Amino acid sequence: MTNGGVVTGSENMDYTQQVGSALNMSVDVSNPWRKYRNWKQEIESPQLHTLTTMRRYSRGVWVRISYDFGKFKDHVKSARRSARNIDRDRM
Repeated sequence: MTNGGVVTGSENMDYTQQVGSALNMSVDVSNPWRKYRNWKQEIESPQLHTLTTMRRYSRGVWVRISYDFGKFKDHVKSARRSARNIDRDRM
């Protein structure tokens, strides 16, 4: 009997705010009330019994700020050379 790895408890929250037309700010919080996440896996057969448990620190806060500088107005020059796969031609 195998139970595939069970992770218990996960809470995630995010808040995003558009400031003007170009600035975007975001705050993400993961597991603010629970410091650890527990993981448990049990494998059982006639020859073997194994129990694996793991406790991982899972609390976190992320802050993101992005700014859009505008559109690219120039034309992108394409490459003159290209690679040719001769192995495909032999099939």
